[in-house]
Amino acid sequence: MVNLFDRLIRGLANIAFAAMFLVTLLQVIARYVLARPFIWTEEMARSLYVWMTFVGMVVVMKEKEHITVDFLINRVSPPFRHLAALVGETLMLLFAVVLFAGGVNMVINTHRARLPSMPIIRYSLVYLAIPVGAFCLIVCLVRHLASGVNRATSVGRGGEN
Repeated sequence: MVNLFDRLIRGLANIAFAAMFLVTLLQVIARYVLARPFIWTEEMARSLYVWMTFVGMVVVMKEKEHITVDFLINRVSPPFRHLAALVGETLMLLFAVVLFAGGVNMVINTHRARLPSMPIIRYSLVYLAIPVGAFCLIVCLVRHLASGVNRATSVGRGGEN
C-alpha cells in the first residue's frame, strides 16, 4: 500500500511536469514558428505549475531532499540532531494541517470562478492541488515521524541506529 501511494504521487508529479512542459513547448512553437499564439496555454501551464509544486513537495519530502541549512545541526551530538529532526518534522506536520484546511477553504470559495481563457475549468480544480498536496504531505510526515520514534525507541533500548 505504501509503495502504491508513493508511485501514485510520483506519477502525478511527473504527469504535471510533462504536461506543463508540453503546453509551454506548444506555446513557444505557436508563437514563434506559426506566429499564432494560443490564448489558453499560459494559463494552463501556470495551473499545471501549481499542481507540480504541491505534489512535487511530497516527492521531495519523501526522499528527504529539501534544501536544508545544517551548519548548526552538524555541530551537535547525534541524539540532539535526531531530536531536532523530530521537532522539525512535527512543525512541518502542523503547517501541513493548516495548509490542508486553508486549501479546502480555497477550493470551496473558488468553486464558481472559472479560468478566463478556459471557462470549462474552474479555479477550484487548480486550487485542489493545495489540499491534495497537503494531505499527501501529512501522510508522508506521519510515516517519517513514526519511523523516527521507532528508531529513537530502539536506540533507547540498546538497539542499533
